[in-house]
Amino acid sequence: MKYDLVISSHPKDHIKLKYCYGSIKQHFDVQPDNKYVVSPTKVELEDFIWIHDDELPVRKDQIRHVRPNWMFQQFVKSTQDFTQNDTYMVVDCDVIFNRAVKFGHNFYISDRTQHHP
Repeated sequence: MKYDLVISSHPKDHIKLKYCYGSIKQHFDVQPDNKYVVSPTKVELEDFIWIHDDELPVRKDQIRHVRPNWMFQQFVKSTQDFTQNDTYMVVDCDVIFNRAVKFGHNFYISDRTQHHP
């Protein structure tokens, strides 16, 4: 299985990135081909490609919602187009996996073919 990993992060949560990715390295039976972190400020994490918020199709200042940051994260998950693989997994940086994740017939990762009217 080939897929890319996208971790969304806010500067206040950058300290959590190494723990999030450490748990992925430890618990995923299939590692991602490419790794990206989406953040408004530069992130230097080994083997990760930093994607600035402004490089995405939607900008936070375009969102008129009570929770614009949360809504922006949802758009990152559904509209990103920078991954090399069509199959990708988006994880918020404050998610720490604490048990094995086995990719197979019962594990679903959505791909770019999504319909969000």
